[in-house]
Amino acid sequence: MALELTPDGRLQGIIDGPLGSDGQRIDEYMVRVTDAGPAGATGEPGPDDPPITRSVWIRAEAGWLVDELVKTLPPGLPVVGRIDEFTCSVGGTPEFQKLTPSDAYQVVENMLGNLTALMHAYSPNTRRRYEVWQVSELHKSGRQSAIKRLQMTVSATDGMATLREPVDGDLSRSTVLLVLAQSNGQVSEALALLQNPEPAWAAVYDALKFVAGSPVATGKKKKIDIYRGTASWYRHLGEPNRPAKPDNAPDLIQARAFAFGLLREWLDLKVSEYLDSRKAAAS
Repeated sequence: MALELTPDGRLQGIIDGPLGSDGQRIDEYMVRVTDAGPAGATGEPGPDDPPITRSVWIRAEAGWLVDELVKTLPPGLPVVGRIDEFTCSVGGTPEFQKLTPSDAYQVVENMLGNLTALMHAYSPNTRRRYEVWQVSELHKSGRQSAIKRLQMTVSATDGMATLREPVDGDLSRSTVLLVLAQSNGQVSEALALLQNPEPAWAAVYDALKFVAGSPVATGKKKKIDIYRGTASWYRHLGEPNRPAKPDNAPDLIQARAFAFGLLREWLDLKVSEYLDSRKAAAS
């Protein structure tokens, strides 16, 4: 059953399918919300009510960023209109109309990533953030659709629940680890690797390097080499002699799940050592 957005704004449906070998998978959905239109039609538009225009809405964290965006967009992505102070729409060309909503979303997202990189390069200390807000379609009947991308991590276990669970009396796993972060240099170093709100490939590489040689890496060398090699390839973009990107290279979401999962196993070992030392001291 597909995910559906109910009239009261609730997302409902059944997510079904096998998890990966690591007990999790990444699912991505394009969620469409369509108005009733002049005829009061319900349900998603079918082949008899095709979209006649398609544009992508871009939202910025400040109005001046939209002003700058409008001035710097490439010819293939002309501005269709200004929606409000923080939002504009782009696209609307015949070529853009041929794209699927998912492809249109990706084209604009890639462009925004490149533009953000350019703005960082030419104005290093000015913070900015753009995001693809939605794909908007106007249909033959006059109905309008707003299509948003939803990405979801489906896990066999809830990691936050694992953090909160007691490991010794009233002591939770998170309490023990936060105590160790203040008293154990290794734990402090491990947690320092992941403190960026959006850990990138450098964090993946550093996490895998950190656990190398520890018990949690036993029997996983081949997979670690693939993930670390991929992270290294991304970390060294611009170096002409960097090693080739591995075959079957993972994406960043998969890499974070694997690398940080190993680091989690390492942290769990430190929790066990801490609890063993407490019991020995009490006996």
